[in-house]
Amino acid sequence: MSEAVDISTGNDRLSSGEESELDDNEDIDIEANSDVSKDDEESDATSDEEEPTDLSVGTPFDSMSKEELSSHAKTGWTKYLEAEKLWIDIAVESSRYQVQHRALCADKMVERQRKIKQRRPDYKMKTIQQVQRELATFKKFKPHEIVNFIGLLCARTLCPHRERLAKHWSVEARGAVPKGMFGRYMARKRFEEI
Repeated sequence: MSEAVDISTGNDRLSSGEESELDDNEDIDIEANSDVSKDDEESDATSDEEEPTDLSVGTPFDSMSKEELSSHAKTGWTKYLEAEKLWIDIAVESSRYQVQHRALCADKMVERQRKIKQRRPDYKMKTIQQVQRELATFKKFKPHEIVNFIGLLCARTLCPHRERLAKHWSVEARGAVPKGMFGRYMARKRFEEI
């Protein structure tokens, strides 16, 4: 039994070849449903088709000056992104959090090294003092680094490399991101720190 879909008339009902019985019954119902079908056609026409727009009239914004347009377009949320004080505060608080967090994570890093040492006996572990010294050499975040970080995150959403984050700093062109693009704005290690 073959099934076919008739899409030329918009009728997407599956037919199985046994339509002689249906045709006899449909003739009876046509007269009773003729008024309803006209209403349905009108409602379908309004929902599926767009009314043509008269382009000669223009838009309400055509008569506005640049100043009026810019004042009309402001929604208020952009003022939060424009303030330098905001980015300075974010950088200060992020740096403060990092300093607090780094003091606590030295033990976790040494524990992780011990697990690696168990799997690979030739692995050279760092002492806890070495790890603490490395963590203490933290440079505080600057406001422009936070802005660049957010910009790079946005760029990453547009052109993601699903394999690894480090692929964005590749020196070879792969995918939609050209080579060296992320490295122009921030080093990979600094990006990972932020």
